[in-house]
Amino acid sequence: MKIVALCLLMSLSSFSWVFGQYSYSGKAQYKVTYNYSVDRSELKDDNKNIPSNIQNDIREAHRLVDKMTGKLIFNNVASIYHSPRSINSDNMVDIIASGAVRSDHTYYHNRTKKVFIIENRAFGGARRSLDDREMIWNILPEKAIINGIECQKAEGIFKTPGFTDTVVEVWFAPDIPFPYGPTNAYGLPGLILKYKWGFLEIEVNKIKRITDGSVELIIPDFGDIPLLSGSVREN
Repeated sequence: MKIVALCLLMSLSSFSWVFGQYSYSGKAQYKVTYNYSVDRSELKDDNKNIPSNIQNDIREAHRLVDKMTGKLIFNNVASIYHSPRSINSDNMVDIIASGAVRSDHTYYHNRTKKVFIIENRAFGGARRSLDDREMIWNILPEKAIINGIECQKAEGIFKTPGFTDTVVEVWFAPDIPFPYGPTNAYGLPGLILKYKWGFLEIEVNKIKRITDGSVELIIPDFGDIPLLSGSVREN
């Protein structure tokens, strides 16, 4: 009897330890698929000194990007975005394409706790960081129809001390009142359907409602994750 009780106690302790690794666990209510593409008009004409074989690799990489997709799942509390998977090849075309889309990244957003975690699985392993950058949104008056849904334009500025500001252009849908989007874009009063950073574009392809509770939505615990900025965390 004592052995059984001890085994049960160990099982419960193990369960508690595993469960404690998560800051949120629930069911996703929506799944959004995004298509990636390269805006050729944004490419700078400064490749004259690059060998022709490298230029060909870059063009092939851009064509590969045009075939890539990302996935967002979310509910009222949290979201997870998966960037495209890398091809795990030493081929230069694959390496360029993977770098352009930040492949093998997962972005976790716990909305209620105001936590955003970036997980980088490139080159093996899983390295997590807590995104503590300041994000500033400027909502603009321009509107457009994207995938049959009316969207409004916004400009986002990511501020990281010691680095140049990152500026992105997005289109969000006020009629879909969830503050999520692809990659590390979040915080607008509507789902982001189109994201543009430099020559890279990410645009919604399909939005699906999940009604059977079949998709888990689990956000890691953020207690011991280092800050992206490298600053010292305050407890």
